[in-house]
Amino acid sequence: MKRYRFIFLLFFVLAIAGCGDGGGGRSSSGGNDDIVYDDTTALCFNSFGSTVISIRINGTLGSIPALDFSKDGLNWSPIVLVNENSVEVAALSDGEKVYLRAHDANNFFSEDLMNYIQFIITGTGSIAASGNIMSLLDKTLISTEIPCDMCFLKLFMDCTALKRAPALPATTLAVRCYGSMFSGCTSLMTAPALPASTLAELCYASMFYDCTSLVTAPALPATTLAVRCYDGMFFDCTSLTTAPALPATTLADNCYEGMFYDCTNLTAAPALPATTLAEGCYTVMFKGCTSLTTAPVLPATTLAEDCYLLMFSGCTSLTAAPALPATTLADKCYRSMFYNCQNIKNITVYFTKWTDASWTDATKEWVVGIPSGGTFTCPNSLPDEFGIDRIPTGWTKTDL
Repeated sequence: MKRYRFIFLLFFVLAIAGCGDGGGGRSSSGGNDDIVYDDTTALCFNSFGSTVISIRINGTLGSIPALDFSKDGLNWSPIVLVNENSVEVAALSDGEKVYLRAHDANNFFSEDLMNYIQFIITGTGSIAASGNIMSLLDKTLISTEIPCDMCFLKLFMDCTALKRAPALPATTLAVRCYGSMFSGCTSLMTAPALPASTLAELCYASMFYDCTSLVTAPALPATTLAVRCYDGMFFDCTSLTTAPALPATTLADNCYEGMFYDCTNLTAAPALPATTLAEGCYTVMFKGCTSLTTAPVLPATTLAEDCYLLMFSGCTSLTAAPALPATTLADKCYRSMFYNCQNIKNITVYFTKWTDASWTDATKEWVVGIPSGGTFTCPNSLPDEFGIDRIPTGWTKTDL
């Protein structure tokens, strides 16, 4: 009983403190100045200008989650959601806010790629979200584990007025739980912290796809990855200039596939310390990163099929390829790796024989678009073969 009195008191105090002003008040220009971004309050939408918050069920959910909303954090009313329909939650004036939480506890929030819940933000203003997203599942905010696959799938997709994301404090994730969560949020400038150390298949897939205003990526502390966990995570984040550190040494199939695809302002790549790779792990990871001037060191000596497929394709600012220390190749491991890298002038490899020219050729089309005049450094025993599948035409071969 004491525990429940404590939880009630905690929510009462936090509700009075609010999710919007943090004691800082409001500026003369309107809106909430010092918005509190933490995980101790329910999910909250803070309005800058006039906005309308609605919730839509796309498709049909077998069981509809029970939610409540509040304008003051004290008095709560139910939200009646309807399959295949949008329900208006609140119309907010400049400086107003609305809180959302589970009526009690929800076992899921969305079901699959075709049947999911989505927030819709309309009006002439913008929204800074704050508080803890877990309030949609558990109003006590005790849980740090995502209990359901695809829980928050596409939750804020195409919310172009969303300026700031809420806290995502879960440390144990589920399959595709944050998939496409902020996809198309073109005003989102800062990502929330992502402290999870236990990942799941596709957990962050396309999470910030097309977030063209995102300038800062969150830290990604997990050291053991899951299949496609970061697949397309920052695809087309054209304002992103710095990548997060990627400390993982245990990879999974396609774990980094397309992670920074078309991040055209990314100038430096993160370190990639893994020495044993997984199938497709770095496929198209930096494809189209036209501002990338320096490639990461690639220390791996145990390769896997498709591991570097198209990894730096279209990286037109690269002048030197990373050294490739592996002596044994895998099917398509370097296929199209430096495709159209028009300024590369140096490549160093340690393998001693070319694979066949079939579809499984490890170096098929790997130097398409690279001009003549560079230097190819390799073991003396590697045959002198030139072309788009071998040593670039017009390059000088030198011995290691």
